[in-house]
Amino acid sequence: MPAYQSGAGLTDTLGWCAFCRRRGPARQITHACGDLPLPHVCDYHWPLVQSDWLLVGWCLDHYGPALTFCEVHHRTIPPV
Repeated sequence: MPAYQSGAGLTDTLGWCAFCRRRGPARQITHACGDLPLPHVCDYHWPLVQSDWLLVGWCLDHYGPALTFCEVHHRTIPPV
């Protein structure tokens, strides 16, 4: 995937948003916990993540909004 640095902690690239699953230009958080893959976040959700109004969570094999119910795994998504 082509990518370029656009500021501290993020990279503009093409990917699937961890929250809405839309594919398109997305910012990639360049730091994650442990061995988790780096999540992509669309321009709509990026300001919400930056202001802590939307918490990133990890549910077994995918990212999603923390503290919400995962319909795939039938569990609450814990924050990272």
